[in-house]
Amino acid sequence: MAGARVEAIQPDRGTRRFSVTNGAGVYYLEGLPQGKYTLQINGKSSGSLTLEESSEAFQELNLQHPSIP
Repeated sequence: MAGARVEAIQPDRGTRRFSVTNGAGVYYLEGLPQGKYTLQINGKSSGSLTLEESSEAFQELNLQHPSIP
């Protein structure tokens, strides 16, 4: 899905990072500090992510837009 806004929100610290998907539906969220994140696509909840010290620097996540069954 091209042009979707993907956002990682860290509620306890107020950290928010976002990216917009390219024509292939690929997005990058860079510079996220360790912690727990809620993931949203175009403002709708689509999952969660936890980054720890041992987490890989590059991770591939496949998200499904909440409005698509």
